[in-house]
Amino acid sequence: MANPKTSTVLTVILAAVLALVMGLYVQLNGEYSAAVSRYEALYEDYSQLQSRYGELERSYSRLAEDYDQLRGRYEDLKKDYEDLRYRYGELRQRYLNLSLKLNSTLVELKELNYVYGLLERNYSRVRAELDRLRAEYGDLARRYTSLSRDYETLSASLERAKALIDELSSLVDLAWPLYDEELITGGFNLAYLSPSSRDLYPFYEWLSDIGWYDAYVSVLNSTLKVPYRVGVLFAECGVENAFYSAEYRAIIMCYDLARRFYGLFVDGAGLSEEDVAEAVLGSLDFVFFHELAHALIDIYDLPITGREEDAADQFATLILLEAERVDALIYTSLWFLLEGDRYLSDLYEIPFWDEHSLEPQRYYNIVCWIYGSDPGSYEWIADALGLPGERAGRCSDEYGQFYESWNVLIAPYVVG
Repeated sequence: MANPKTSTVLTVILAAVLALVMGLYVQLNGEYSAAVSRYEALYEDYSQLQSRYGELERSYSRLAEDYDQLRGRYEDLKKDYEDLRYRYGELRQRYLNLSLKLNSTLVELKELNYVYGLLERNYSRVRAELDRLRAEYGDLARRYTSLSRDYETLSASLERAKALIDELSSLVDLAWPLYDEELITGGFNLAYLSPSSRDLYPFYEWLSDIGWYDAYVSVLNSTLKVPYRVGVLFAECGVENAFYSAEYRAIIMCYDLARRFYGLFVDGAGLSEEDVAEAVLGSLDFVFFHELAHALIDIYDLPITGREEDAADQFATLILLEAERVDALIYTSLWFLLEGDRYLSDLYEIPFWDEHSLEPQRYYNIVCWIYGSDPGSYEWIADALGLPGERAGRCSDEYGQFYESWNVLIAPYVVG
């Protein structure tokens, strides 16, 4: 029969041993859990790096140094992991087989859950990226279509321009005998060439009969010192435009452009016949003085800063304001407004590459300069034509600046 005292001692010893074992178990279990957590964190970093590998491969050369640093960090962490695993292996020997199997199963389950979540998140990101790429592809396809149309338009315009340049020489040579013989040695020389197209003939008759540009040319010749003859030629061009040719020393005003103005003001603005005639003539006046500015810049080799097309617009506005032709400028701004409406349907049609400012910009420029020339008298025009206050506050300075500039540039060449 066992001694009660001995049994008690054994019980106490067993209890102490059990408590020690349990304490070690709890401690080891905590360390194991911490090791597992660190392992999962490291595994998560590694998995994320692996998932991004395909994306980073294109920029591998640039990120190689960063990768090497991450690789070094990974190797350090891997060493730490191996040390922990070694310690964990030592501690595992002291676990019961049942606990080992249970914990191992739980770890595998957590890993599977993590991998599933990672795959699910990656799928959502890939899906979103695919949708973005599809939208971007659609946008690029539309831009490609627009650029293709622009290229075809530019190619056709270039071919027309080449043909027009070839034709200009013969037109100018044909026109010289028609000029005023008294001015053949210098000055502006005006001629009207009869068009071959029947629908342009009324514009030829109208412009040659009213004597409007004869008066302009007469004033120019009495005002400016011109070292050689400069043609002012009204002709059929085959394009709706106007030109100054430095090579042929001629301003070419196209009946085709007058026809364009007529259709634009009738169909686009619904003006009466009387108002249409004034609108066409006012817009042609602006174009004439715009091309005259190009001619003066070439003839006198004037130093122009900024875009020459903007300077030519400023000169035409200045001349018409000095001649009290505000009506012509209002009709010109209406022309730019109507031409700008075609961009509203497709922004890709806007010719951002062109040397001219966009038609809506030229519209607001003219309204601004009218107002800036005399804010007290022309405030009603700024209000009626929608000039924003943010721009209106600078218009007087803008007008004053180019008024002084053009006067300084032209002054040495004025007669008397």
